[in-house]
Amino acid sequence: MKRKTLRFILLYFLFLSALAGSIIGYYYFKRKKTKRHHVYNPPSLRNDYRIPPLFVNHPLGMDISKYQGHIQWAQVKNDTRISFVYIKSTEGASLKDSRYNYNYRECRKQGIACGAYHYFKPHISGKKQAIHFIRNTQFNRGDMLPVLDVEERHRSSRTTLHEEINAFVNTVKAELGVKVIIYSGSKFYKTHLKSAFSHLPLWVAHYSTSDIRKHHSSWHFWQFTDRGKVKGVPGNVDLNIFSGTKENLENYKIR
Repeated sequence: MKRKTLRFILLYFLFLSALAGSIIGYYYFKRKKTKRHHVYNPPSLRNDYRIPPLFVNHPLGMDISKYQGHIQWAQVKNDTRISFVYIKSTEGASLKDSRYNYNYRECRKQGIACGAYHYFKPHISGKKQAIHFIRNTQFNRGDMLPVLDVEERHRSSRTTLHEEINAFVNTVKAELGVKVIIYSGSKFYKTHLKSAFSHLPLWVAHYSTSDIRKHHSSWHFWQFTDRGKVKGVPGNVDLNIFSGTKENLENYKIR
């Protein structure tokens, strides 16, 4: 009888331990997932494109790619807070965004300042990527300066990563005579890029703050959410704040 009782108590204890572990694990991973995907999204931003209060007087822009679908650019023009647009053009050494030509043509037709960005692949020659970007992208007077989007290291060493980024930047400079803006996530930039590319204009993505100055003392563009709403754009869109005034924004255009 005692043996059965002890066995029962042991099994009951194991059951309670497993149940407690499951509950703790559930809330731990739920919290971790929520934290990972947290986006600074004040109540006002859920229904429109208002920016964080501290930067309400700064120029606002958006960045897009084929994933935004068919954009009605005349409606975007009517959304008068949008001062600039960055459009994905290319990726790696062979891919081109399928909606770049349409988006660039229609955006310029509406008189909105626009520029192009290239998504960088660290395991591919930076020079080849730059040539691919240049050959498949429009660069006209009044356009925004080109952007290099660096978000992954792949298996490259820090030295190789920096060499290939420099190859891209230098090739664009030699061919077009303009500097390149570096776009990256806040943590990735600090960890992998800042030490070597602090001399280039920074476009930083950081979604979990209402004041980017607490994390970066020097920035030029700030992507503060990927849940913005802009007239004429289906679904959500990335929104960005420029650090200066509309007059200062002219310094980041091709002349």
